[in-house]
Amino acid sequence: HVILYSCLNDVDGVLCDRSYLPASDMGAALKVAGKDLFAVESKRPLAEFDVLAIPVHYEMGATNCLELMSLSSIPISWLERNGDPSKPFDVSSGSYPLVFGGGQTITANPEPFAEFFDFFALGDGEEVLPAIARKVDECKRLGLSRVEVLVKLAQDVPGIYVPMFFSMHEDGS
Repeated sequence: HVILYSCLNDVDGVLCDRSYLPASDMGAALKVAGKDLFAVESKRPLAEFDVLAIPVHYEMGATNCLELMSLSSIPISWLERNGDPSKPFDVSSGSYPLVFGGGQTITANPEPFAEFFDFFALGDGEEVLPAIARKVDECKRLGLSRVEVLVKLAQDVPGIYVPMFFSMHEDGS
């Protein structure tokens, strides 16, 4: 993750910070104190970032993503995060961050996680992460809505899959 962290911090106008899921006792202490999970360097609550990139390295770790969102006061389902489609995407005005997943497990089969992530980055993070950061920045400057940002990511950044734009049927079609 150090390489990906560096790739993003090399993009002009981008702040990439890190956060880690705390042990269950610390997670419980955060909840009791009414504090949200925060970033390591900046100490900003995760809900104040435009984008959260969550790696899923193995299937059993997927529930950690849900706990991370819960500890950050970020709704777990992308549907709950969508908000008002007429408003520009802006976390400082009440929008939730765009939450996306990546990693080997996601690339192999993102569908089990489709309800929880706004989009997936499939493929090599070193290439796709800077492109995601630039596209989100461009969309924010244009005043696009959350859904419009997701459309632009899907159209303009290779390897981006946005589950809300597809319907999955029980037969796999």
